[in-house]
Amino acid sequence: IAPVNAFVWRDLDGDGHPDLLCVGNNFGPEPSTGRFDGGLGLLLKGDGHGGLTPVAPAESGIVVAGEARGAAAVNIPGTSPATAIVVTQANGPVLFFRPRVIRSAPR
Repeated sequence: IAPVNAFVWRDLDGDGHPDLLCVGNNFGPEPSTGRFDGGLGLLLKGDGHGGLTPVAPAESGIVVAGEARGAAAVNIPGTSPATAIVVTQANGPVLFFRPRVIRSAPR
């Protein structure tokens, strides 16, 4: 179980449809409660019709095992996809990701 602390709603894989990235975790609860650190981040791939499909972190290339506090999309002109992700963490490094182009499964 893990809380979500930040969202990014943007076309992250270059297919023209907005996707949703969620990152979180919380290492600070009381010791009797334990940490909420079950999240690795989750990319939900948009289908252009309002539907979202989860993409495994190993497939998306986005893995945030730390205590993520914020996330933002950054445009990098001349690259494909043109969007990169910056994730800030509590007591951890700033992370930079270039999401992989995720192809939809055939229907």
